[in-house]
Amino acid sequence: MTATQVVVGSGTKSLVGGLDTAQKMPKRAPTPETGDDEPIYFSVVNPWPQNANMEVYGDLRLCVQWLVEALGDPNLLMAVFHKPSVWRLVVQALDHYSPPQSSSPPDSS
Repeated sequence: MTATQVVVGSGTKSLVGGLDTAQKMPKRAPTPETGDDEPIYFSVVNPWPQNANMEVYGDLRLCVQWLVEALGDPNLLMAVFHKPSVWRLVVQALDHYSPPQSSSPPDSS
């Protein structure tokens, strides 16, 4: 990358890639790994039942039953969170989720 000289007032500044070399943003520290005891969070967009009001116990119960059926193990689901102003999004906390392993059909040769 080449540096470009720009006239600023009575002096010049050196620009690299369009940024002032003295004003480059610092690199962000890498995100630390999650601990073994921390839950994993997933978000579900447009959960079932459609247009459910998560503040109504019946709708919340149906949604949780649907999530448990999708997960396959009721012990994985730790919590379900929602924000009333974002009614099409549900966040669920899972305890040590690993995707189900697909089993291949037996070989019939």
